[in-house]
Amino acid sequence: MNKEFTCKKSTVEKYDLRWNRGEWAVFTIDSAAGGMTCHSSFGDWNYSWPRHGRETFKHFILELEHSSEYLLNKVSDPKFDFDKSVAMWKEHILRLRRECSCSKEEAREAYDVVNGMEIEDEGYCVAVLNESSAISEVDPDFWELFSGVKEYSYSDRMFAETIWSMLCKILREELEQQPCG
Repeated sequence: MNKEFTCKKSTVEKYDLRWNRGEWAVFTIDSAAGGMTCHSSFGDWNYSWPRHGRETFKHFILELEHSSEYLLNKVSDPKFDFDKSVAMWKEHILRLRRECSCSKEEAREAYDVVNGMEIEDEGYCVAVLNESSAISEVDPDFWELFSGVKEYSYSDRMFAETIWSMLCKILREELEQQPCG
């Protein structure tokens, strides 16, 4: 066993939130590494963004307050909804046809590809869409929709819409109180 290793010690900030007679969340923010963890009465979430590209990591966190889908895709395990995804893909093809962005024949071929999906698995659906020339012909940017529709748990929604918002309120107030540099 190789016994050589390195260690870098740093300081993190802890935010301990309490509300509604017993609900709680503890955030740990590692600004130097761009990392966040949250342990709460609704569950646990964590992620790191070491190259967030903002003035500070806290500024980046505040930007995520209005990007709950992005945030939840990073910190949770959303479930692929096959039926809603197929409906969305079909509607997109129909919209392209209504806007005259593709011919009737191109739309029919692409629609048939989506309608013919048999396995309710995200990986399978992405592969079918990716390999279909009919899909790429009807819309070269269709790949942006490949991930389909995701469903998040109640706990994940609670995290993004309530707990994360509380943290953002605290950080916003904290940053407003800091003297300009």
